[in-house]
Formats: sequence, C-alpha cells, structure tokens
Amino acid sequence: MCIFLGCHSPMMLRPDDSGQFQVVGEAYVHGLEDAVGILGPLPSNWRAIIEGDAIGQPLHRYLNLKTFEQTVEDPRLSPLPPEWKRVAYERSSDDPTLFEVFSNSVTGETIKSDPRLSPEALQLRGVKLETFQLS
Repeated sequence: MCIFLGCHSPMMLRPDDSGQFQVVGEAYVHGLEDAVGILGPLPSNWRAIIEGDAIGQPLHRYLNLKTFEQTVEDPRLSPLPPEWKRVAYERSSDDPTLFEVFSNSVTGETIKSDPRLSPEALQLRGVKLETFQLS
C-alpha cells in the first residue's frame, strides 16, 4: 500500500516480475484521512471538515474546536512563503475534486496544489518519498 502525492486515497500495489508495480485499486485505511500519512495527525483541538461552495463543490477547511473558527490553513503547515498567494479560480471539468490554486508573484507560476506540499517541501519536512514504476 502507498500514498501517492495528489491522490485522495491510499493505493494498493502489486509488484510484478519486472520490478514494476500494478495498481490493484484504491483502499480505505481508517486513520489515514486528512493527509495524516504525510503530515501526521492534526493537533487535538483541530478537525478537518469539508463543506460545499456556492455550487456544491467540496472545499477542505479546518475547524478550531476552541474558538469554532474555520480556516483554509492546515494547522500542521507553516505559513505560505510570501511569494505564494491563494488565488480565485474558475473550476473546469478536468479539475480534481478538492484543490486550490496558488500563484507565485516572483515567477508568475500558477499551480493547483499547495506549494508547501510539493515533493521538495515534503522532503525538507523529513517525509520519506519513493518513486514507483507502474506497469
């Protein structure tokens, strides 16, 4: 079993004779929701929630159980680097179910993932990443 970056569910893999892997399918593992397998557990006074936007599309938010305030910021992550900002977006049919758009004011790059969750940023946090060859 592994957690692919950008995938919402853990995936079951089967090794083949060539050293590559076949995807068997997605799996549910109790306790691995909300990126726990990558970022660790949420602090005890926080809960992840998913709410619908104006057209019913899911939005991932975090609820502080002491203040009952909601935020888009994952309490396990440091603040966004100053060159990165969340930006408004228009959803297309090709977009993933849950995502946000970020823009870099220095490079002009726009991405549909949190830059704090890039492979490089995760490795700096001490997350062990592996590459899998899929057949």
